[in-house]
Amino acid sequence: MSPFQAIITEYGSNPFEAGWFIFVHCGALVLIPVMIQMALKGWIFWIQEKFKHHVPHKLYKIEVPQNNEQSMKAVEQIFVQLYGTYNVPDWWERWWQGFIQEEFSFEIVSDGGYVTYYVRTPTYYKEIAQAAFYAHYPDAILTDVEDYTSEITVDQINDGKIKVWGSEMALENDDV
Repeated sequence: MSPFQAIITEYGSNPFEAGWFIFVHCGALVLIPVMIQMALKGWIFWIQEKFKHHVPHKLYKIEVPQNNEQSMKAVEQIFVQLYGTYNVPDWWERWWQGFIQEEFSFEIVSDGGYVTYYVRTPTYYKEIAQAAFYAHYPDAILTDVEDYTSEITVDQINDGKIKVWGSEMALENDDV
């Protein structure tokens, strides 16, 4: 009789006893690696959230003159300049400091029918963001403003008093 048949004969009528027998005899081989992987993922998530919430940000309102003659290439060049802040963390930064790439947010907001542009940047990159905009739009005005979303409540959105729409773009394939 094979060992598998002996297990079925001994514990076949009670699945809990059979499960306990398998766990005691070889379950650790499966359970321990799964638990280690879950613990590592939990650690990374926790340390990255901690890092993310300690990065201070600035919000700038961007006013570009109406008679602006720049093409969309200028905006593309701004994105290219800001991409220069990309940083690949080393082992220590990733696993112990929780470093994740800081994010820039570009927002188009309709405020009372008037379209307004905003950029949210980490405070230590504010000079880079300002330089990128002023290099391509020298007549632009960047004003440090308070967060316009702090006045909006979930109840206003649910009641339909304020209409909100948002999106996030992600790469389908790995970056070159």
